[in-house]
Amino acid sequence: MKILQEYPGSIDLLITDVFMPGMNGRKVADHLHTLRKETKILFMSGRSNEEIFGHDELYPEVVFLPKPFTPETLLRKVSETLGT
Repeated sequence: MKILQEYPGSIDLLITDVFMPGMNGRKVADHLHTLRKETKILFMSGRSNEEIFGHDELYPEVVFLPKPFTPETLLRKVSETLGT
């Protein structure tokens, strides 16, 4: 959270697990979204998107990557998320 607040440059992509100790990925993304709406967000989890978020709308920038995944799948999803 400190890096998100203090980093002076742009942050193109946040990759975060949904479930983490202390603060979950959704809270990190919510905080980031208030600071830098342009940042794309890639969530990952071993649970399904519907199981985690239900049918809630997240942000248009949010993409979900289910675990497990291969390095190639991660690379493809990052590229897709960034539009490259």
